[in-house]
Amino acid sequence: MYSTQGITDVASVTELRTSFQDVVDAAQEGDGVIVQRNNEPYAVLMTFDGVKSWQEKIKEQERRINELESQIENG
Repeated sequence: MYSTQGITDVASVTELRTSFQDVVDAAQEGDGVIVQRNNEPYAVLMTFDGVKSWQEKIKEQERRINELESQIENG
């Protein structure tokens, strides 16, 4: 089994095709939906706000890393 990184909803590609609105609703209600293909993670469906939030977190982590690298270089 693979790690879902906190995303609890999983749908197959077939479910996505047949029940798209239900999968979108599940993505909106939670942290997203992992879409599986051949029982392996293939994609993640998330809200636009969810994507923006992840991008902000990544930028913050990059900023912290740069600060730490600068502190290490400057002793």
